[in-house]
Amino acid sequence: MLSQNTPNKLSRRNWLRDAALATAGTVVLPSLLTGCTDHPPGLGSKPPLSQAELDLYDEAAKNLLRMRVWNDDLFIFTGAYEERVWALLKGGAEPSDWTKIIVEIFTDIGFGILEAAVEEFPGVGPIIAATATQIEKWGLEAKTEKGVDAAFGGFKAGYDDMMTAVSNSLLTLASSENNYANLQAAFAKGDIDFMGKKYTLKDLAENHFPDGSVPADSAQYEALRNTALLRFKKYIWNAMIIQAGNMTYHYLGVHEAGYYAGGANEHVRVNYYSQPGYEGSYVRGVYGGPTLDTYTFEEFYFEFDGKKLSADAAKELFIDSTPGHIINPAPNDKTKPLTGLWPRDYIYKQFHTEKPDFNGYFDVSKDEVGHSDKYLDFDPAADNYVFTGGDFPQLTKK
Repeated sequence: MLSQNTPNKLSRRNWLRDAALATAGTVVLPSLLTGCTDHPPGLGSKPPLSQAELDLYDEAAKNLLRMRVWNDDLFIFTGAYEERVWALLKGGAEPSDWTKIIVEIFTDIGFGILEAAVEEFPGVGPIIAATATQIEKWGLEAKTEKGVDAAFGGFKAGYDDMMTAVSNSLLTLASSENNYANLQAAFAKGDIDFMGKKYTLKDLAENHFPDGSVPADSAQYEALRNTALLRFKKYIWNAMIIQAGNMTYHYLGVHEAGYYAGGANEHVRVNYYSQPGYEGSYVRGVYGGPTLDTYTFEEFYFEFDGKKLSADAAKELFIDSTPGHIINPAPNDKTKPLTGLWPRDYIYKQFHTEKPDFNGYFDVSKDEVGHSDKYLDFDPAADNYVFTGGDFPQLTKK
């Protein structure tokens, strides 16, 4: 079983929260977005750039434009995946019972997919840092509503607005007008800070962002896109399940223990997860003791507008069936899954507004061999996990 305490890597959240100042309704924008307003750069406030400086700004702008192409390409993929989520859960219809989605979620997603790209290829950090400030700008701008609410379509609208704004901002930032006035303003107050590192204009210029149209760059370009897309998939499901899912339960009855050599683990896989209607469920149980020698099981499952999580959605979401039993393992390493996003129990334990109560039932043991002491066919210790709400603790009840 994978760890139940996935660390939240969205480190920029506090910056956004602290950056807004309640002074006459105004906010302080990040240094990348502001310059000296009395004497705008490029309009006589600074001496002309030398050729070496122009070359530096030119290379930095080219990197930003390549990043913009990558951002727009990723936008196409994430948009298609949004449609896939709708189809998996509602046959294309939007869930009707979404509660308010706060704007902070979108900035978290934006920072998170950029952080994933930097973790994959640290060399693109300077360009990613410059892009992150555009997300900061979007997060701090006044919205017509304080939050995005009502339906899943609201999630799509908010995310799409952010990605579009970032694309437009990158184009503006890279403009060569007035000797790269916008880029000059961006660095007028110092270096850019992202993920605990500072980046200079020289860093931005000299760290090449891959060009998807160049064969030598294509592998890295695709890897960056896939890494960011995977992070987005996890975010959208995490938010979707917390906001629109309703976990309920069903008593499955008493069963003879010891019938399967694999104990409760095999029992649940054979009688439930491999059967129609249970593919998206989460089955827990208890041992009745040596006198009765029985297992008692209870099924937990998510519903979306009264519709049970489907088999197709389960294939998209779950790495495993029972704990430790990978559904589609890699041929050369059975511990590594080729499909799915999380262990089944992680989704059911974390994606709520508050820590769930499983009515005294426990995870089946991850051991796929039955125990002589059948109490060990269940794992009460697996409930000793830290509840976080996944990557969105701000959606949980405080």
